[in-house]
Amino acid sequence: MADKRKPKSQYSKTSNGYVKDYLAREGDTPPRVVEHDRLLMEQKLGRKLKYNEVPHHKDGNRQNNDLDNLEVISRAENTAKSNKKRAKKD
Repeated sequence: MADKRKPKSQYSKTSNGYVKDYLAREGDTPPRVVEHDRLLMEQKLGRKLKYNEVPHHKDGNRQNNDLDNLEVISRAENTAKSNKKRAKKD
């Protein structure tokens, strides 16, 4: 089941370019920190993403978390896309 809790607060941007949320937990337990794009995809799908599933930003902008810009792909596919992108830069 997807996490339906509202974020307690949000990082505007982390060092790797992703937006992250703090999700409050009960009691004195520290908040769960989750990437915003992952949380949105879990809520859209109505389930938690599997370990081998990652949200991919179609336009390459890690801060553009519009649902039309996100798709779920495998970690292997994501790694292949990242390596291909790095190879073009060199």
